Amino acid sequence: MFLDRSNEAKSYLESVSKKRIDLQIKEDGKQLEELKRTKAMSYTLFNLKAYFKLSVLADKVGLDLWNYNGKNGGSIRKALDYFLPFVQDSTKWEYQQIESFKNDDVYPLLVIAKKKYDEKTYGDWIRKIFPDNIKISIQNFL
Repeated sequence: MFLDRSNEAKSYLESVSKKRIDLQIKEDGKQLEELKRTKAMSYTLFNLKAYFKLSVLADKVGLDLWNYNGKNGGSIRKALDYFLPFVQDSTKWEYQQIESFKNDDVYPLLVIAKKKYDEKTYGDWIRKIFPDNIKISIQNFL
């Protein structure tokens, strides 16, 4: 992208990113490889953040990963939607999480999702998960 090779960047992002979504995100939004880990919530969030960063990069070359539905029905949006109830109440998480989970990094994802999907739902999640109206800068995320 910096070398004015947007078509190559787009082609690479499309093949690699879509392949990862196809392999890693199931139809219900679970990321099975992350759920096997000892810090499954943390890794699920880490992976979601990576997908959001890839999607922001893809936007710059005219590629829409936000709305891509994988071969198995998985998508970034489904992965986020699957995860949010557990962010709100981590006691319902059925997988291993050997250290406390910090949900601050979810806030920028919700702000971006609200804008990208133009959905009131994500604003509702912000109010549910962050009822004290926490202000977290998304500059570090982008």
